Amino acid sequence: TYLRRSSSDLFIDSSPQIIRRTTSKSPIMLEQRITVRSLQPPPAPEPGPLIIKEVRPRQSSPPPPLIICEHALRPPTPPPLILRELPPTPPPVLPRETIIKELPAMPVPPRSVIIERFPPPPEKP
Repeated sequence: TYLRRSSSDLFIDSSPQIIRRTTSKSPIMLEQRITVRSLQPPPAPEPGPLIIKEVRPRQSSPPPPLIICEHALRPPTPPPLILRELPPTPPPVLPRETIIKELPAMPVPPRSVIIERFPPPPEKP
């Protein structure tokens, strides 16, 4: 038999036939009556009397006095005193002197390398 019986008396088919059906073209409209009731809270008790007290903090002590020190103006500086005299004698002129210092010769630069490549020789007959 191609149907087996399961423990819950259901037949199990190894290759069931699946039927797919499309829904109707218009959407399904459902109607339901709804009643909305709002619960009323109990009335609020009357508020107590509103008392406003104005309290001013204690006045702080006044700041210390500001001390301004004024000094008398300095007398103006007199103009500079200019004493004229002969300029100092210039130093004696030294004669020109040439010093020749022998330095070692510069080292020879390294040899450059040139690689010359020839084509391979023709094959032997």
